Amino acid sequence: MTAERTAQRVLAWAREPNGPLPTGPVDDSRKLADPDSSTRELLVSLTRDTAARLGAGQLPFGDGTAVGLGAVLLAAGVGARLQPVVAQRLLGAAPAGQGHQMADAVARHGVLRSLVPAAPEPRSRSAVDQRRAELPAALLESALDVSPLTALLYRPPQDRLGSGATGRETDLARRLLASRRGRACVIRALSTAMPEAPVLAWRLRLLATLRHEDRDFVLDLYLAARVRHGAQWDELIGSAADQLAGAELPSPEPVNVARFWTPLAAMRKAEPGLLQNLPYLEGYERALDLVRKYRLTEAV
Repeated sequence: MTAERTAQRVLAWAREPNGPLPTGPVDDSRKLADPDSSTRELLVSLTRDTAARLGAGQLPFGDGTAVGLGAVLLAAGVGARLQPVVAQRLLGAAPAGQGHQMADAVARHGVLRSLVPAAPEPRSRSAVDQRRAELPAALLESALDVSPLTALLYRPPQDRLGSGATGRETDLARRLLASRRGRACVIRALSTAMPEAPVLAWRLRLLATLRHEDRDFVLDLYLAARVRHGAQWDELIGSAADQLAGAELPSPEPVNVARFWTPLAAMRKAEPGLLQNLPYLEGYERALDLVRKYRLTEAV
């Protein structure tokens, strides 16, 4: 089996992620630079399906640029995960510049969307955990680094996340917010209830930055969090309240669940009557009470 055949199997799985994530050898990897028609057809189909799931439109987020081969290399790297050195080399070969063209970014995200814990579309937690376990942690971090859309909709790689070097994700968010479809996509992804502290911390940093540039986006995101995911957020907020009340040094999870709502608290403080004009934004009071009670700030 060649590297191209391994990439084909992963591309097909990414389109319909049923059964185990494929793996295989990556012999003749140089042929990935000029894949055959069947590989290109799989790439086009995956890009089209992923764009539909994201609501990106036929020209993904209005970008008519061509899809490059980054997703093919990414798929080959995922398929070669049992050979970590080879897999990392394949991911490193993915052209960085093409990843910022939206059609290419959608294609790369299509490979990874079922391999991260917080894909935009709903899925069972058990399925997510199982698939995530199949992708080694180091490879996941490298994959996030070459898939800018996934890094925005889920999180940046840990090395940049820890250092706060997330400017490229913030710039991509600004670019998507300039289009109706992109705006809806970002809101849908980042409003989901997420218990993982590093992911919540990343979302908070993004919201804290953008609330000064695009107040309506931030309000729309909190509105989506309450309307679409209110029950899940209530569960997280209730658990956070219990943990914060019972611990002298609480873990990052409950702290970041509460801190996620600090931009909304800051906006309400700046404009006391703001939330009164948003009748559908309900159920946020307990979260804002935690922000006030524990004197939380937007800094993380």
